[in-house]
Amino acid sequence: MAILILRDYIYGYITGLIRLRLRSFRELAIIIITFMCISLYVTTYLFDSSPPLFSKTFINDGQPSTFQQPVRNILSQLSSSAANNAFTSLHVKLNPSFATSGFESVADRGLKKLLKEIEEMTTSKQKTSTKLALIRGQRSVIFRDFAAYRQALEKHKYSIDAPNWLQSKRRTSTQMAQNITNLKEWLILICLTFNNGDDGFCLQQKDIQMLRPFQKVNRIPGLRNLLWKRDTFCTTMSEARKVHLIMKNPVTPLCFVMPNQFQQFVDVAEAMGYSAEWLLKPITIGSHVSGNGPQLINIFTNEGRNKLREYNIKKAVIQQYVANPLLVFGQPVNLRLYVIVTSMAPLRAYVHSEGLVFHRYEYNKNYKKIPGRTWILSQFWQFISKNYGNDKTKRTINRIYRAILQTLLITEAMLITQQQQHSRMHSNSINSETNAFTKCNSCFHLMAFDIVLNATLDPFIIDLNGQPNMQESRKDESPLIGKVKKLVIDDVIGLISATDSVANDVSEALDEVINDNIGVMGTSCHISHDLCLSRDDLNYLLNSRREALSKGSFKNLYPSLGIDNNNELIEELSQLIVAQRVDQTPDEITVHRTADLHSLLMSLERYYYRHIIDEDYGDSAGNTNDHSNHNQITIQNNSVFLSNKSPFDSSVINDCSDEPSTLPYLASIELSPKLQLIPPFSPFITQYHCNVSYEQLLVNVWAKAHNCQSEVRLDDKFGSSRATNYTLGIGVNKISLVVIDISHTEPWVINTYTILINRVPLSHKVPDFAAQLPHRVCSFTQDCDMRVFSRNQCGLTEQSNYPDWRTYLYRQSLTIKCKTGAESGQWLVPCVSCSNSSSCYWHEVRWDPINCHYPTLSQNRLQQCLTNKKILFVGDSTNRGIMHYLIERFNGSLMDWDKTHDLKIYPNMNRKKTVISFAYYPKFWLPTNQRPSFDKAVYQLFEKVQPLENSSNTVLVFGGVQWLATQHIHMLLKTLENLKLQGIKLVMKTLGAGFHQHIEGVHCLTLKEQQKLALHNQELIQYGLKLGLEVVDTYNITIARFKDFMPGKCGCHFHQVSELSSNDINSVQPTYRVDGPINAIYTNILIGRICRDFEDETDY
Repeated sequence: MAILILRDYIYGYITGLIRLRLRSFRELAIIIITFMCISLYVTTYLFDSSPPLFSKTFINDGQPSTFQQPVRNILSQLSSSAANNAFTSLHVKLNPSFATSGFESVADRGLKKLLKEIEEMTTSKQKTSTKLALIRGQRSVIFRDFAAYRQALEKHKYSIDAPNWLQSKRRTSTQMAQNITNLKEWLILICLTFNNGDDGFCLQQKDIQMLRPFQKVNRIPGLRNLLWKRDTFCTTMSEARKVHLIMKNPVTPLCFVMPNQFQQFVDVAEAMGYSAEWLLKPITIGSHVSGNGPQLINIFTNEGRNKLREYNIKKAVIQQYVANPLLVFGQPVNLRLYVIVTSMAPLRAYVHSEGLVFHRYEYNKNYKKIPGRTWILSQFWQFISKNYGNDKTKRTINRIYRAILQTLLITEAMLITQQQQHSRMHSNSINSETNAFTKCNSCFHLMAFDIVLNATLDPFIIDLNGQPNMQESRKDESPLIGKVKKLVIDDVIGLISATDSVANDVSEALDEVINDNIGVMGTSCHISHDLCLSRDDLNYLLNSRREALSKGSFKNLYPSLGIDNNNELIEELSQLIVAQRVDQTPDEITVHRTADLHSLLMSLERYYYRHIIDEDYGDSAGNTNDHSNHNQITIQNNSVFLSNKSPFDSSVINDCSDEPSTLPYLASIELSPKLQLIPPFSPFITQYHCNVSYEQLLVNVWAKAHNCQSEVRLDDKFGSSRATNYTLGIGVNKISLVVIDISHTEPWVINTYTILINRVPLSHKVPDFAAQLPHRVCSFTQDCDMRVFSRNQCGLTEQSNYPDWRTYLYRQSLTIKCKTGAESGQWLVPCVSCSNSSSCYWHEVRWDPINCHYPTLSQNRLQQCLTNKKILFVGDSTNRGIMHYLIERFNGSLMDWDKTHDLKIYPNMNRKKTVISFAYYPKFWLPTNQRPSFDKAVYQLFEKVQPLENSSNTVLVFGGVQWLATQHIHMLLKTLENLKLQGIKLVMKTLGAGFHQHIEGVHCLTLKEQQKLALHNQELIQYGLKLGLEVVDTYNITIARFKDFMPGKCGCHFHQVSELSSNDINSVQPTYRVDGPINAIYTNILIGRICRDFEDETDY
């Protein structure tokens, strides 16, 4: 404080002298110089206390930011030799190496000469005949990545010095620099470690400041503690949410560091409820949580809560799973983009145009990577371009690059803040080794960003790896993966090894863009300038230009044209960063940050590329070398990239039209596998049909609109706008392609195209069955494409105990009636040969329970059985199909039906003698916390059909496809006990086949999960019989014929309701029938269990 008062006193004294009109100009000059020297000393103590980053008390929107008022070297404002001498003397005392830098006479040199001097210092060694690269690090990482780095370095004419232990294992390598003893002249140090490399494997942090201008190291100090550990990355990005722009549009999912944020996570997760899914991740990328990698955790289950309690003391990161992720062929994917940062403050970064795309399992396998299912990035962009169009593809790329850039800008701000905080703690040591961030002009860093897109193609960064795996492709991977990694490393070495002379380019550009507010220290820096470029700044500009000319397939992230949408973020960060300390060396005083140079850098970019700027797509990727190619989502390096055609079919994506007359029309319809549409496609024909074989269960459908303002949606105007999988059930499958006008706030439907795909059954074109011929009796219990019983045979097997089909029918009629509805059985079919399924008469196929048979009641006996009964169904659409067929059986036809997903009552069945009712369960489309429980669904159904008899006249049929468990039985029995209805007849329908195809929005079970389902079904049967319930087993009946499903997404429906044509022209009441022989079989078994006392053999 005393020094500040002294400075103010001197300032007042000088002002007084001026007012007294001093006669001696020399006296005045001496006083001014003295005052400025004291000011330099005083300003080194101005900011001893700095608030934490993003502290709300520090924000002052009305004041200019720190970056808007950059700290300038006060002595550099003087033009007199006295000021220069004073500055040089002080600088040499603080930094002895400065005496040999040649800076003491820069004021007398021109800008171009200064630029050439800096350039010579940084590139001269790269032009020598002997170039040495060191490879150091941890053994595991060197073993993994050494081959890729060695190949790239050798390609760029480097000799390599590797650890002795590695050299002894590779005696055949001729490129090892075994005879080089003077390692001080090395040019590149490749540090291969999972840490900063300052633990003896590479360089100590204190050695960073001793690097020569021409040396490069692939580690940026302080970066690991902010980005490439999961816990610190989570902390950094959580802190970033305090920035207004990031808070509005987060670039990462919510995350929490365990155990520090244990309670905070619990509170947030409970508040968000079932709408959010959470992944438990290990701290270090590549390690394992409980030996199983990232795991899905549900805190609303006992298992999930028990798992979570472990992390009240254990370390991990819990990250929100991206809701509604983009699915490719029904599976989520994540993108891996490679980013190299060659300067952190100011920022200079590039993103590679190639990368990797990992296909992942769904939630039931914790979203693990699928082995052998990895694309290269260009292949993915072609897929997106085909399904979404070029414009959306470009916008998606823009968003990804913007998310990465915002992450790096935030990281720069955090590094600066950490450096300031450490400087305060060690203010007595100017060159303290404990600083979190050390300015390093020689450092670069290659990182891998893992990104997930949601269904609307918004990107979220889920992981960041500071030591990405650059190992060659494994045997189960595409060789293109290894080529991508090699290309990235090759471009990295080419980028940092560039020796192009750019001093003239930069000098010319600066002459053009520098205005009266910008000066250059030592040549033209005055106190009136808002910004004076330092030697470091000029070196930054030279490197930026040189790297831009040698970046290979990298694209500029920053500096780059077209990033004006980040100006607001750069400005906000500059206001939130605490004031820069100036108790540093004069070199450090003159360090400028990204915001300081941003305006100048954008002016330089516009100057460099003034002839090729594409204003329409300038912000796509910041690719300053090939602006003219922004509209092409293709690969530019022929050694890696695919052809311009899509890898999925031979069609080429054409540009859309702006002609208004094309607005309602399609340009193409794409089906995979390729199908022959009838008639052939024409934009003016809106209805098509085609036939597919029994074996084709799935088709991928996509269409392209002709007009740029049109878009194609599947099913309805709010449906998917990308390629979508459809299951193909037996019969006619209808697919609607809706053309909408997207220029309105809500989409307008302007046309609809329809595709009718008929999947023929096995019985298609089978000749009439001649019962008198000696046909083979063939059995099967499971399809070889769905082998759920691993110990049993699959496919057709000849039944040698039956010489022919007629003998089988006769012997079967002699068996006893089955005692339960869950007897073991098999399918039997007459065939010419059991080795050829096409020789079988599939319309004669029968379900054959072992050593018994199920009689079929006549319509008359069924009506008698159901008189005065109330039949209640609780379950999903498969139970609804049973109910509809039951009504048809005793009525002769179905007069009323709908696909109800609620509660439905038919009070006047069987001439008003029978009541049928149905309640849908579970209501899976509702949020989990809003779905009514099973017992509540039963209560609601009972309330609607009161009164109920506590006898067998009340029948409750419950069950579904794959949701039924023993706890549902417990809940039901408890409900009946509360309602005193223990005497009613209970019929349990077991599980069924389904959910075996990859369809968007529908879960798909793997074969192992289907096998578990088979075991679960058997347990349900045994448990139900033990409790005295009637059990109808539908699983074993349907799983053997899982391909015979009817139209529907789940592949679980074995019934379909169709309208009957009427010959009566006066009829106004439509009638329906329930198709599906498999549904008919197990419905008749159900009828037999309800009507055991009414069974007859008349219809058998």
